Amino acid sequence: MAAAAAAAAAAAAESDPSPTAKRARSAPEAEAEATSSSASASASSSASASASASASRETHETRTLDDLLRTLRTRVAPLCAASASAAERAARLDDAVVRAAVDGGLMRGWVPRSMGGWELPLPEQLRLYKEAGWADGSLGFSVMLGAGGGLFGANLCPAGARRVFGRADAVVAGSGAPNGRAERVAGGYRVTSGRWSYATGAAYATTFTMNCVVTERGEPVVAGADGEPEIRAVAVPPDRVRVIPGSWSVVGMRATGSEEFEIVPDTFVPSEMTFTLAEVHEPGPLYRLPFKALTVLPVAAVAAGVAWRAVREFKELCRSKRGRFGPVLGQDPLARAAFARSWAAVKFADAGLRELADEAWAVAVAEGRPRMTDAELARCTAGAAACVEQLCGAVRELVPLAGMSGVQEEHAFARAWRDLQAAAAHASVCPRVLSHAPPHDVMWADDGFPVSAAGAAFGGADAEPPKGTRDGAGAPEPCA
Repeated sequence: MAAAAAAAAAAAAESDPSPTAKRARSAPEAEAEATSSSASASASSSASASASASASRETHETRTLDDLLRTLRTRVAPLCAASASAAERAARLDDAVVRAAVDGGLMRGWVPRSMGGWELPLPEQLRLYKEAGWADGSLGFSVMLGAGGGLFGANLCPAGARRVFGRADAVVAGSGAPNGRAERVAGGYRVTSGRWSYATGAAYATTFTMNCVVTERGEPVVAGADGEPEIRAVAVPPDRVRVIPGSWSVVGMRATGSEEFEIVPDTFVPSEMTFTLAEVHEPGPLYRLPFKALTVLPVAAVAAGVAWRAVREFKELCRSKRGRFGPVLGQDPLARAAFARSWAAVKFADAGLRELADEAWAVAVAEGRPRMTDAELARCTAGAAACVEQLCGAVRELVPLAGMSGVQEEHAFARAWRDLQAAAAHASVCPRVLSHAPPHDVMWADDGFPVSAAGAAFGGADAEPPKGTRDGAGAPEPCA
């Protein structure tokens, strides 16, 4: 059995899909394989922003996924590698890394084309996130959240979106927690108070967004029959917030600089600079997808990149690390078997994420089809969360075998393991998400799940599916 495991590990090592292993390949091969491993603006500033957006639109066709991956590999990743330890100590990315990422267009992947962005398809953008995560976990998370802020370009009204994304260096930071209060007044809202956490990129953001409870005469406005308060997001420039230095004190993803911030009291925000996710002003298929899907899949993609990096760094340890009385780690049957299992688990989880992304994108681009159903979204969310859980389990098995290298602060394997745990702590992919996806939605709604398999899952080949499910006796039509 040990020999078989060793052979499997050797085969896995020869087919290591990490980006570094593919650097010498052609661009198409590298692309295909590397990813495995407050006041209103003045009229003049508005015109300037519009001109900037127009200029960016003229160059849009040149900013493909190939271009962005090339920028990441040749410009951003080397700078990030050289400054990774210092960035962790400072709890923020190095300024040169940020400039290279912003100037290289990595933060504009999901900004609408009408605003000078790239509006990349979901599967392509996830490939970028994954490789950025492979280069460095904090870089991947920062690119993912910075580019993800571009989605708000579809939710803001066109005039507001131009003010935010008209500048070429636009980066959005903020929070979705409804921790503020926004009093409705003539022409907009007066944000009276609020403090928010986890604003990735707070040090270099050009706009902050935050959710607020809408009030009138100081009392929350009820949004519907359920009695829930109305929630609205506001977008403000950096001079209307106070970033709290040192509030980002964590073990993993330290260099994201995800500090807390608070609003300058009584900040006026014009209506055009407020939005909800239900308000969509762009026709592209990307903006037809639920925001939850556009959160959980990107977080999982970064986690996949980080996991591949951890596997690769462990393989490097296997080539050099020696025990006190034995051969190099790579000749230890236990280590080889563990590596083979971990490699396979990451491979399968990565493939599962790609399948989830392809399924979601197929829904988005289908003409005449309703938006993603609740059941489809539940499968997407549960699937991504389960994949992240599998990624963590795969790398966790390697940690004890790495010895002290697995806990040394500046070792690349240890950093990847810390970053992976931090990514898995994100609310969108934590295991509790699985409890919010009822089996009826996940397993039985129009997905061709066979009765025989269902019977086996519920206690035997002849067992009946539970009442009220798709294939149960007298079952109703599937829930949407």
